[in-house]
Amino acid sequence: MIRAPHVLLRSLVVLSATMLFLWPHWHAALRDPGAYSFNVGYDGTKNYFTVAWHLKHDSSMLAFEGMNAPFGEHIDMPDAIPLLSNGLRVASLLQPSLREEGVTAVNLFMLIGIPLTAILIMEVMLILLVPWWFAMIAAVGIALTSPQHFRLLGHYALAASWVIPLMLLLVLRWERGGRRWGPLCRIPIRTRFR
Repeated sequence: MIRAPHVLLRSLVVLSATMLFLWPHWHAALRDPGAYSFNVGYDGTKNYFTVAWHLKHDSSMLAFEGMNAPFGEHIDMPDAIPLLSNGLRVASLLQPSLREEGVTAVNLFMLIGIPLTAILIMEVMLILLVPWWFAMIAAVGIALTSPQHFRLLGHYALAASWVIPLMLLLVLRWERGGRRWGPLCRIPIRTRFR
């Protein structure tokens, strides 16, 4: 029996295979993500605008002041992708030019999420004792056929196909690993139901 490759090697193989399948269709967006728009109308434009506005103009991490004047909105309501936009706001304290990269960040967030989904699904399958070679092949296939990819045409906050596999992986590691993963697994549950 052939031993399973190291976690880094497995991840690189799955990442490479996924990118190989993504390249023919998304090569323009992968080559220059700041010059490409997945959707130039309706919700797609609004989602690019909300992230860019939140990066450049908002004074709070939880408030979006680009709509509903003079009161503004909570950051979740206009689909400003809080994890991404607030992460970039914090990073822009060190590198101010990141405030100008809203479109690039949204495009990379969605495209990098596809190979990340494949890696997470592979790790879930390995925890569930699926043979490593089958887990690698199946993870790429599942990630590439995810229904969230239809959201790349407008509902960008829903295009994060890696969220459910990440939660499943954390729960499985918590269940199998005991106390070490417990606090990390409780974070999404606590923040969602407050």
